[in-house]
Amino acid sequence: MKKKILELRAVENLKGMTEELLETKLKINKMVDELEKDEKRAYFNDEEKKEYNSLVERAEDLQQEILKIEDEREKKINFNNAEFRAIENVILPNEKIEKRSYSDNSNPNMDFGKLVKGMAGKGWNGAKKEQEHYRAMQSAENSVIIPQVLADRIIDVARTKSALFGKTPVIQMDNNNLSIAVQTKDAVANFVNEGELIPTGEALFEKVDLKGKTLAIFIPVSEELLDSASNLSNQLLNSSAMAIGLALDKAMLYGKGVVEGSPTEIKGISEYATINKVSHTGATLDYDLLIKGLKSCKSSNIEPNNIVYSTDMGMDLAMLKDSQGQYITKPSALNNYTISESNNVNANESYIYDSNSLLLGLHKGVTIEWGVSGDMFQRIQKGLRIYLRADLGVINPKGITQATFTKMA
Repeated sequence: MKKKILELRAVENLKGMTEELLETKLKINKMVDELEKDEKRAYFNDEEKKEYNSLVERAEDLQQEILKIEDEREKKINFNNAEFRAIENVILPNEKIEKRSYSDNSNPNMDFGKLVKGMAGKGWNGAKKEQEHYRAMQSAENSVIIPQVLADRIIDVARTKSALFGKTPVIQMDNNNLSIAVQTKDAVANFVNEGELIPTGEALFEKVDLKGKTLAIFIPVSEELLDSASNLSNQLLNSSAMAIGLALDKAMLYGKGVVEGSPTEIKGISEYATINKVSHTGATLDYDLLIKGLKSCKSSNIEPNNIVYSTDMGMDLAMLKDSQGQYITKPSALNNYTISESNNVNANESYIYDSNSLLLGLHKGVTIEWGVSGDMFQRIQKGLRIYLRADLGVINPKGITQATFTKMA
C-alpha cells in the first residue's frame, strides 16, 4: 500500500512539473512575442532580461527534474532485463547515447540545420518544432541548449570518429561535476581458524572526481550555405562531431590537466605517473612493442581489450617483411584485441588498455551560439560556436600501458 502511495505521489509530482514547465514556456514565448512586436527596441531592458533569464533557468531545472523522474520510471520498467554494471547509467563503447524517448519532449525528427538557420536570422519556415525549442530555451545572448536528442546524436557520431574517445565508457553528468567510487584493488579472501582475526586488507575503493572542462568549437558558415544548402544539417552535425572526436582524443591522450596553474583542460592518460610505461628499442619496429604492453597489463591481473597506435606505426607494422621479402602477419596473440589507428597518437607510441579502466564524464547540455567577429562580416560569413563540458576519470591506471618505441642508434 505504501509503495502504491509513493508511486501515485511521483505521478502527481511529474504532472505538476510538466504543467509548470508548459506555463513557464508560454511566459517565455509571450515575452519574446511582445519584444518582436515592439518596433522601437530590439533588446530586453535590464528588468525584463532578469525576468527572462530567470524563466529560462526555471524551465531548464524543470526539464532536468522531469528527466530524472522518467529515467527512474524507465529503470523500474526495464529492471528485469537490466544487466549488471559497475557504474549505474554508464554507456558502454558499443552502445549509443541517444535514447529512444526523452522526457523534455525533444522530437527525434528535430532538424539541426533548421534550428541553426532560424538562429542565424533565415526564418523559421517549415521549422515549427525548432522555433518552439529556440523560443523556450533562448538566452538573451542568442545562445541555446541543443535539444538533448540532437546533442546525444552529435556525441554518438563523434564516438565513431575517434580512437580513444569511442572506446571509452561514458557517463552523462546532470551537473558540471560528479564523484564516483571505484575499485582500485581486488578483495582478498583468507582461510582462518575459528576465533582468529580475519586479516585486514588494503583499501579497495577510492573516490574519483569528474569536473567538466569546457571544450569549444568555432565553425565559420557562409550566408550562401545558410541560404541554399539542403544538407546543412548533416554537414554541421558531422563537422561538429569530427571536431569533438579529434579534440577529445587529443585531450584524453596528452591533455596537461593544469595549464598556467589552473585545471582548464582534461588530464590525459599519458600524464598519469601511475599507468604502466614500457619501452622497446630495436633497429626496426616490430610487434614485440605491443606484446610487452599487453604483458604489463596482464601482470596486474587486468585483461586489456584495446590497442591504439599512430597511423605511422600502423603503416610501419604493415610493411614488416621476413628475410624472403614476404609480409609478416601479426602474431596470433594480438587477434583478440580491438586495434585502431589515430593521427593523434605520437608516432612512436602505442596505448594498450582495458576500456573499463577509463570513464569519460560528459555534461548533458551542449550549447550553440551565433555571432560575427573579425573580418567575417566582410566575408559574408557567420560563426557557429558550440561548447560542451567533459572530464576523464582514470579508474584503474594499471589497466593502461603506454608503450614507446626507440630506434637503435
